[in-house]
Amino acid sequence: MEFIVYLIGMALVLVPMWKLTGRSGINPAWSLVCLLPAGIVVMLWVLAYRDPGRAT
Repeated sequence: MEFIVYLIGMALVLVPMWKLTGRSGINPAWSLVCLLPAGIVVMLWVLAYRDPGRAT
């Protein structure tokens, strides 16, 4: 049961992060870093400090 809850939680994080990284000009595959325990925090820092002029 815990595994199903984990999968649902990861889907709720990965899908928006996949779209967000794609829109900001980063390869969306980098959103898989969010599977790591501190990956969400790392990705949020990368997106927060991204130069807005580099977005495609």
